[in-house]
Amino acid sequence: MGKIVGGEVYDFVLTSTPERLKEATESSMPQWVYVATINQHGEMNVVFPEHYNNTSANRLPRDSAPAEIVLLQRRRVDEPYGTDTLILLTSQEEVDPAALQIDPVLTRGSKGSGPKGSVTALLFRMQGASRGF
Repeated sequence: MGKIVGGEVYDFVLTSTPERLKEATESSMPQWVYVATINQHGEMNVVFPEHYNNTSANRLPRDSAPAEIVLLQRRRVDEPYGTDTLILLTSQEEVDPAALQIDPVLTRGSKGSGPKGSVTALLFRMQGASRGF
């Protein structure tokens, strides 16, 4: 990947090859897609799906997936500049996008819960965890 430049506009795009799509089966292909960022202060925020709602926009097609899926269009790189980390999460189970909102400081518990043993429950537990000092 090239250099990302402040003020420039970018698209978030999932790409694949016809060969890889042909190899994928419904049981092995994740169905839900999420993108989150962790900023230079350790705060994690959901970027996709927008408005923190699971919709058909973040669910991969079951029958025939296209070789390119545009997740977000025209996202501008703005201040404050720093080192951010993008996380792409795919899951066969639906995840509550609010579980991907994690504060960088010690909290007094999570902001929600999920079904026992689910990815959502794991992420919500992370929200309420301490740093172990």
